[in-house]
Amino acid sequence: MTARIGVLGPVRIADRDAGGTPMRALLAALVLAGTGTTRSVPALADEVWGEDQPQNPKAALQTLVSRARALAGSDAIASAPGGYALGTDDTDLHSARRLRAEAEKLDDGDPDRIRLLRAAIALWRGEPGVDLAGAPIAEDLATKAQELRAALRGCLAAALVASGQAAEGIGILEELAATHPLDETAHAALMTALAEDGRAPEGLGVFARLRGTLADALGSSPSPALVELNAQLLRGQDDGPRVRIGVQAAPNELIGRDDALTSARALLRSARLVTIMGAGGLGKTRLAQALAAESMAPAVVVVPLAGVRADTGVPLAIAAALGISENVPGGRLSEQRPRPDLGARIVAALGDRTTLLVLDNCEQVIDGVARWTADLLAAVPSLRILTTSRTPLAISAERVLPLEPLEIEATDAAPAVRLFTERAHGARPGATLDLEVVARLCARLDGLPLAIELAAARVRTMTPEQIEKRLENRFALLTSGDRAAPERHRTLEAVIEWSWDLLSPDARQALAQLSVLPGGFSAETADAVLSVASDDVLEGLVSQSLLNVIEVADGAVRFRMLETVREFGHDRLAETGAEDDAWEAVVTWALAFVAEHGARARAFPSGLTARAHLEITREHDNLVHVLRHLVAARRGADAVRLFTVLGQSWFIRGSFTEFIGYAGPMIEIVDALPADDIEPDLQVMAVVMASLGCMISGDPLAARGLAFVTRAVRAAGDALAPSWQLLADSLLAVGRGGPMGAVSELEHGTDPRAQLTADVLRSHRAENDGEAEVAMEAARSAWHRARSLDERWAEGMAADLAAQLAAQSARPTEAMIWIQRATVVFEEFDAQDQMNHQEWVRGGALLCLGRSREARALFTRLTEEGGLSQDGVELGSIGLYGLAEADLLDGHVAGATEAFGRAMAAFADPVHRRSPWYLMALSGYVSAAARELAVPEAELAVWERRLRTRTIAACRQRREGVDRPVLGTALIGWSAWALRRPELVARGTEAIALAEVLGGRQNMPSLDLVTHFADAERFAGSEAVAVARRDAAALDPADRVARGLAVLGSR
Repeated sequence: MTARIGVLGPVRIADRDAGGTPMRALLAALVLAGTGTTRSVPALADEVWGEDQPQNPKAALQTLVSRARALAGSDAIASAPGGYALGTDDTDLHSARRLRAEAEKLDDGDPDRIRLLRAAIALWRGEPGVDLAGAPIAEDLATKAQELRAALRGCLAAALVASGQAAEGIGILEELAATHPLDETAHAALMTALAEDGRAPEGLGVFARLRGTLADALGSSPSPALVELNAQLLRGQDDGPRVRIGVQAAPNELIGRDDALTSARALLRSARLVTIMGAGGLGKTRLAQALAAESMAPAVVVVPLAGVRADTGVPLAIAAALGISENVPGGRLSEQRPRPDLGARIVAALGDRTTLLVLDNCEQVIDGVARWTADLLAAVPSLRILTTSRTPLAISAERVLPLEPLEIEATDAAPAVRLFTERAHGARPGATLDLEVVARLCARLDGLPLAIELAAARVRTMTPEQIEKRLENRFALLTSGDRAAPERHRTLEAVIEWSWDLLSPDARQALAQLSVLPGGFSAETADAVLSVASDDVLEGLVSQSLLNVIEVADGAVRFRMLETVREFGHDRLAETGAEDDAWEAVVTWALAFVAEHGARARAFPSGLTARAHLEITREHDNLVHVLRHLVAARRGADAVRLFTVLGQSWFIRGSFTEFIGYAGPMIEIVDALPADDIEPDLQVMAVVMASLGCMISGDPLAARGLAFVTRAVRAAGDALAPSWQLLADSLLAVGRGGPMGAVSELEHGTDPRAQLTADVLRSHRAENDGEAEVAMEAARSAWHRARSLDERWAEGMAADLAAQLAAQSARPTEAMIWIQRATVVFEEFDAQDQMNHQEWVRGGALLCLGRSREARALFTRLTEEGGLSQDGVELGSIGLYGLAEADLLDGHVAGATEAFGRAMAAFADPVHRRSPWYLMALSGYVSAAARELAVPEAELAVWERRLRTRTIAACRQRREGVDRPVLGTALIGWSAWALRRPELVARGTEAIALAEVLGGRQNMPSLDLVTHFADAERFAGSEAVAVARRDAAALDPADRVARGLAVLGSR
């Protein structure tokens, strides 16, 4: 229905042209004022005629009002003292406002909301105000109508996105942003809609364009609210594939848990902590895995805790699942210190994106889980946690889902009966199953899924009737058992015991003995632990569903017990008094295992072969379990034997949390150990590694450990391998205040492995001192020696060190050769962390070679596959930075400006900014921004100040002394900024000269010294540059550091 008065287009009255500009202007003024709002005669005259008023404005207005009433009705305009007011709501402007108000009462995705908003927008018939021919009210009408229409379209766009019609909604918002290039509200709505549609990178691009437009047009920056929205998109975007860790494919259909799944989903939507609680055998783990598999969260991480026996193991298990490594990108010896504390790194990893964390089997470490869960929920707002436990966590955030037994009826649709029949037919496809008997049988089993499955396995050789009779007899026997035990637990135990009774005596003994191992086991491990041949007993245990078979990565087979079965086996050990014997068999296996696989490590630090390292990694959980047992039992000599091999494997893996965790206890153990209880060289190895761990962590026990090192080395004499002697002497030199690689004054003789050790230490020290050529010579020597000695890990590490040295010295072709040599070795050791760290070196080398297409593909992969760990976050940030460098290299300055902004914003967490990579990226960004990017001057000044202050702080806080290449790299970036300020040209020239002698890293094109020296010659002149380089080279090495810090800090 047409409005009596329309102003949303050419002004109309009673659906006809209002006639004449004065009449149109009068109607527009009254409609804008609103129904019942009186406008005085002078005010109306000003709005209708402006300065060109008629001789008698009051009479002219009376004439216009009379004509309007004649057309629209006498009530259309009301007379009031001193003026006139609109007397009707029947205007298109009022209708549009009313429809908007009604729509805003409805939810975003409500179809009626969309209908109302479309109806309001449809009231526009053209551009309001264009027919008012310069009347003063024209501009006001056009502005108000435009604001209302933009608001309506914004609301409609949001409603369309919420209802799944994202394409149309985003199209509207893109038009609004283009029409209003300075409107932050329109741009914020577009950014939000793009993010909700899974197009966060495009949303980030919207912000970058707006930032540039505001800077160019107004000389301002986006509002804090919009900056925060941009940061949220950076933190929450999920450009790559979804992350799934520990989520297992379902082996078969999950039967009878539809209601539980529905309840769990609802709880997970409303609560951030949900515990699936119930007795053993109810299927808590299976239900949690199903929820994990169907979750739409960008990241889902499942952490099994069944093998964790102490609260302190909870964070280690979470970190291990997340793949958190202690290695830093670059992995230099001097950088092996505790990275931010493990809790902070777990928080950083989980906070990278919306995550569902599943903690499975919590009951035995319930206090540790409760503490860590509370801390994680407080620290990571985007985190939800699902736990399974026999008891609740009992913290305020928890919602508990009690898991009930399966429903039982004598129909094939009843969950318990269906589960039994499907599993029974899997065991014997032609079996005849009476549903009444099956239902009674399931009732006897209390509807416990695990018990039902174990009983159904008996159908291979028995009928359901026979199974039922056997169960009746068994439950009769149980009446004299522990009546305090929960009924369901006794039911499950009865079924497991039935399977136990069907085993041969050897198989029973095997199940009990193997229950000591929490990490599963191989057939070879079972052979070593058991007193009988393992083949037949393992097959029997598998056939009785008491062992699961798991195929590991290389096709090998391992066996694992369900936790309830393992508990049953352990109880049998305790009942028969055989627990000590079982432990002794496992300890004997562990010691023989490390003696076999760790023999080479006694001759050379980290001398494990790839095969030995992989075998140790596979048995890691069992070996740590044994080490914990030995430490608790004060069996010092055996603990030392195990630690000396495990510790070296941890060093190769980069597992410094575990390495450090046992350092202090091992020093205590060595202190109490009689001299003749352990081989003297093993004692030296243990105390050297323990002291190093304490030094890395800052534990005051380090001083005590170093005293033991001196004593143990003296006692070992010639029994100690020269390479370990050299490492011990070097460690003692550090204890006296020297650097780790201070080997030039140490006697290492002609032993080839000692010479290899000396080369590695010398290379690290020279690199830290900024002497890249000396470091490279030592790295090459180490590589050749390692190859001749078949020390593969040392060979790989030497090649990796040479690759980094070549890359940072602007020799990318040589770096690529060394990278390939290192990769071959790291693949043998399955050293994924080292291979990941190599990628950014490779990518930078590709860029420096001008191979931007290959580099772009590599850095894109890093952003997609960086993972959840802190290292993953860093690698993802490096990927973003590399893509920015690639854009700049290809001449895409605008794209590079946006890309650099995204890369630096990716270091949002303070934990990430402590990464050694961050200062390099910061220096490269300041350099690129000063030289080529379209970054506002005020913003660049913030980054320049951040580069200076962070570099100075990092250099002064480092216990080992200043890392000269880090300082040199910062000076490269800062010089680019300083040279472009007339008052700082001299200092900028000195900065680039000092960067050269400090060994500044040239891993990226933006840090190329040749380019920066060319800049210096352009701004300061070639003679000034030559003098600066000569003066810098003449400085004593220690004075170079002091001068570099002074140049950065004297502003």
